Amino acid sequence: MEAARQDAEHAIAKCPMVKRVDHPYWYNWLSWHCYYRFRNRFKVQRRVAWEFINYIRTLPKGALIIDCGANVGQVTAAFVKQGCEVHAFEPDPYAIEKFESKFAGHPQVHLHKAAVGTEPGELMLFRTERFETRPERATIESSLVRRDIHTSGNAVSVQVIDLIAFIRQLDRRVDVLKVDIEGAEVDLVNRLIDEGLHREISAIYVETHERFSDDLAQRTQALRDRVRREGIRNVNLDWV
Repeated sequence: MEAARQDAEHAIAKCPMVKRVDHPYWYNWLSWHCYYRFRNRFKVQRRVAWEFINYIRTLPKGALIIDCGANVGQVTAAFVKQGCEVHAFEPDPYAIEKFESKFAGHPQVHLHKAAVGTEPGELMLFRTERFETRPERATIESSLVRRDIHTSGNAVSVQVIDLIAFIRQLDRRVDVLKVDIEGAEVDLVNRLIDEGLHREISAIYVETHERFSDDLAQRTQALRDRVRREGIRNVNLDWV
């Protein structure tokens, strides 16, 4: 157990996001303005990433985090470094193995080997062709939503957990919900709002994937319009 804990702490210390979080405020501020002043692409996403990093710094020890699309645990590591309790969801078997090698036995990390959705079940997780040669890079592209970059030869069947039901059974307020689920986010966030459950979560950070298809772009825009129209301030759809 002690060896597992030390391995987890070593992985956390290596996380690049954690290193930025640990820098003093002036260092982060100066780095932000000097670097991004000359790189104007994706300004909104970078600003939100900056806000996200600094928001982590404000979280108290024991804050409850749900990390959907945890992958190999880079963002989870940042939360754990802050002393948070993390429920991490990841369906890809390869990513799960890497995640477990970092956090096995860590008392603050609860890994759920499943995708998240609006109802429980079993679905196919599609992978790209380059998964065969560069799995750690390619696993971030694994998705329940099949695109032209995916192949059927290396798809795997995965469990899906009803996230709405999961949050309700926690019976406590969630401090941060991070959603990076490669195109399946629109239905999930709409359902959270439909159920009024977004009010039980302090901050929701979502990576959207409009570029995947025209249909997804339209549905994402409709969600953005809804969030704006209903004055929902704790849902951020520009997380990267």
